Amino acid sequence: MGSAGDQLRGLARGLEVLRIIHGETGPQSLHDLHLKSGISKPSLLRILATLEAHHMVRRGIDDHRYRRGVSLDEIRSASARNERLIATAAPVLDRLCARVKWPTDLAVRAGDSIKLCESTRSLSPFRLDRAPIGQRISMAFSGAGRAYLAFAPASEAARILGRLEDADEELVRTFVRSGRMQAVLDDVRRLGYGERDRALTRLPGMNGGSIDGTWGISVPLRGRRRVHGCINLIWVHRACSTSTIVDRHLGHLKAAANEIVTAIETTDLPRQ
Repeated sequence: MGSAGDQLRGLARGLEVLRIIHGETGPQSLHDLHLKSGISKPSLLRILATLEAHHMVRRGIDDHRYRRGVSLDEIRSASARNERLIATAAPVLDRLCARVKWPTDLAVRAGDSIKLCESTRSLSPFRLDRAPIGQRISMAFSGAGRAYLAFAPASEAARILGRLEDADEELVRTFVRSGRMQAVLDDVRRLGYGERDRALTRLPGMNGGSIDGTWGISVPLRGRRRVHGCINLIWVHRACSTSTIVDRHLGHLKAAANEIVTAIETTDLPRQ
């Protein structure tokens, strides 16, 4: 463990790197950052790895240059919005679970992925594995990610898709660059819900066992100017087909989404 002075110097250097990246109009190479900061390249690599892990900078796949990520103001703003959304959605999801029995989840966008932030799995009579709150899920292959992208404002969706084209996972890059992602999103808009893809279990870092045997559909929390998040319905795939779940419960899922959006947009939220 370093001294307090060492920690402060490390913080100062990290902030200086962030200042440079956010102050430039274009992406920066490691050599650019070395020249502008005076920090050695080995130290820069450690700093950049930490900033990448917290989504504050992003490294391009093709050019290996560093770009701005999420700002601190955006993190604070998103955190406040999410807390209000969770508080608003929780009782609605409880009632939905009591009605349909299968568990439901609330998820929000977290950078270029989807993050689970609430679940009724503990309330459902069907005991499925509990996904950890805070778990990040693929934007390209999860039902929630697809529902979010399909109904997000066009400019936001285009930015996310542009970054997914350079994603670390080859499976994601190939899927987006091939045009298959756009075809899926067209289907989501037509059907009104997003469906999980079997490729989700093949992504690095995903625990295939936690979703093995289950399936899910998701609908967006589509507001007047933005998508606030998504809610989904999870079930054991061998118990019901997707078409059966859609026939029985898609209307209930959409009604819950509308109730949440109406409540969240009629309260005095800070302007986006």
